[in-house]
Amino acid sequence: MTQISTHRYPAVPVSAVQVLYKEPAKPYEVIAFVSHMNSLGLPISREIAAVREEAAKLGADAVLITDAKQHIPFITGENVTATGNAIKWTNSTPAPSLPSS
Repeated sequence: MTQISTHRYPAVPVSAVQVLYKEPAKPYEVIAFVSHMNSLGLPISREIAAVREEAAKLGADAVLITDAKQHIPFITGENVTATGNAIKWTNSTPAPSLPSS
């Protein structure tokens, strides 16, 4: 995990974190890059779940999966990885103007 935002958020339940596979239409802030790898040949879905758990610890609203794949290296055996961006929705509506005096 690489925290990139200066904002810190309280952890949220894992079930509250959406898993996204395409760029969302609504505005967001990337709060961290998250990734998980195993060399046990477990399913990719397990790695995506682990990335979602990391995002939940950071208080993310969603994790945008940027890569999920299974590698079969020549010497080391099978590796499965998932990486993504932990994101927090932002408010794109500008603050109302105060009336001038």
